Amino acid sequence: ILLDQALPLKGIDMHDPFLLIHHWAEVLPGGKKQSEVGVGPHPHRGFAPVSVIFDGSLHHRDSQGTESIVGAGGTQWMNSGKGIVHSERPEKNLALNGGELEFIQFWINSPAEKKMDEPSYKPLSDEETPKLTSADGKVISGLIAGNYLGKKGKISTDSPVQIMRIEAEKGGKEIINVPTNFNSLIYVLSGGASVNEQLVKSK
Repeated sequence: ILLDQALPLKGIDMHDPFLLIHHWAEVLPGGKKQSEVGVGPHPHRGFAPVSVIFDGSLHHRDSQGTESIVGAGGTQWMNSGKGIVHSERPEKNLALNGGELEFIQFWINSPAEKKMDEPSYKPLSDEETPKLTSADGKVISGLIAGNYLGKKGKISTDSPVQIMRIEAEKGGKEIINVPTNFNSLIYVLSGGASVNEQLVKSK
């Protein structure tokens, strides 16, 4: 398993409302039962664990009886509220036959008045994700949550956030406007990008 923790870091406990960022990338060897891979049942409370999937697929099960499989390009969004137990594992065929699994999971803090709400889960496929294309046609942004350029993300969130998955070809340019009262961050999954004239590269 290759797991990179981008947040928290030394000297940075959180980037409000983001509490944690994990980047998981591995090549599953195959020949495994689903119960032998991934992350088994574990509890959460008071925030939203969100998984954005880039390769492979994740199978979600939780203590409310919800079961869902989301593939590459999709998102799993869970508001843990007053408490929920869930598991996240590669789907059965991926565990058995092997293949690539890559996703980013981030935890979004819930406002104090929402921390004891009933938990909820929302799957979002790649096809259901609203897309925006840059003027040069080289940058495609998937709007997971929030509002942008007349489009609205299909995830209902407790905290005001704008979450986008961006895929850019070499030389592609896009201006992304962020509300002045928002904190912002960009995680470069692969390749590199020039952000406000500063070069940012993946590890």
